[in-house]
This record gives sequence, C-alpha cells and structure tokens, in this order.
Amino acid sequence: MVSHFDNLSEVTDRSEEPTGENLRMSRENISVRIGRRLRYLREQAGLSQGEMAHQFGIDRGNISEWENAKVCPSLPMLETLALGFKITISKLLQGV
Repeated sequence: MVSHFDNLSEVTDRSEEPTGENLRMSRENISVRIGRRLRYLREQAGLSQGEMAHQFGIDRGNISEWENAKVCPSLPMLETLALGFKITISKLLQGV
C-alpha cells in the first residue's frame, strides 16, 4: 500500500523555503502584517488598546507588541482575538 507520506522528503527538501536572511525577513514581514491587521481590526471596532485588552481579557502590553511587530501572537491567542472580534481565524488573518 502506498502512503501519501512516502514522498514527504521531496516536499520538505524544497529550495524555495526561506533560509538565512530570507527566513528572518519572512518572519519580520509576517509580524508586520499581523500587527497592521490587528490594529486595523481594533480601530474598526472603535477600541483603544486598553479597551480591547479589557474586553478580550488580555494584557494591553501584548496588543502593543503585536501591533508594533515585536512579537507574533500564539495560535491560542489568535483564537482569543478571533473570538473577541467575533470573526474566524481565517478572517482575522485575511490579507496577512
């Protein structure tokens, strides 16, 4: 029987994967894009960082770090943010 994972090494050994400087830039770009998206959603909801923190039950400092691309939110935090905005994670990350 042939497994769908038989050729997994071929898939994971791609030269198109970011490495070195490209990997660093790729991660930076994702952080920036997520930060912009979160700021946009927060502002569309008419919330300050403090109001968002209070309503979503998260720390205001985290919101600032995300919006300023210092760190990316974890997957469980993306779930919390999506619930807070009353959207799916897909919608939360739309355009990122």
